Amino acid sequence: MPLSSTAPEDSGSISGAPDLPSDLRDGYAEIGDQRLHYVEVGAGPLIVLLHGFPEFWYGWRQQIGPLAAAGFRVVAPDTRGYNLSSRPEDVAA
Repeated sequence: MPLSSTAPEDSGSISGAPDLPSDLRDGYAEIGDQRLHYVEVGAGPLIVLLHGFPEFWYGWRQQIGPLAAAGFRVVAPDTRGYNLSSRPEDVAA
């Protein structure tokens, strides 16, 4: 799955937020007709942090920095319908 680091103007800034690494990046993955927002930091083996209801990526803020510092690439997406990811048009979706 290719990841796009292009963020829309309304995505807001994540830099300077408490408990987050200064090099945290956000972007979007275009998957079919869905657009999923994610944050990522670090290099090395990939760890994907998936949130539950009713959270979004920020629920992992205290784990992201330590995992990246331990040598991992950490990606925490907003699942479909949450925070900055695309939402279904109606209930039938």
